[in-house]
Amino acid sequence: MEALHSAFIDELNERFVSGKPCLGLPMKQNGFLPPENVRKIIILRTEIQGVHEQGIVFLSTSDASINLDQVWGGVLTRLSFEFSRRGIIPELTPIENASALAIQRSIWIPIEIHGQWYLGIGI
Repeated sequence: MEALHSAFIDELNERFVSGKPCLGLPMKQNGFLPPENVRKIIILRTEIQGVHEQGIVFLSTSDASINLDQVWGGVLTRLSFEFSRRGIIPELTPIENASALAIQRSIWIPIEIHGQWYLGIGI
């Protein structure tokens, strides 16, 4: 999660050079309940080989005009170096239907730069 957060911030900084990100406090929700201003979201099932840890990661924005797939692609490019350095082999599989998830609690980390962004995890 630490590497993902760092890669996400770096990607946003590179895309929006005129702004500076403002990080907010994590928001805890029961179940899968995105913040009200989320307009686009990518949901990924994660599993780390050798550790057998599983989870759900959310990447979202309040700006409906943003191509979130391109942002995610940039984050993945940044993550590949860090994962390689740490010897981590994650599987990050997109999920199309959030209603099929059995998420008991979600945590959303707000990042304000060119609109509101969120990086979240589900457990």
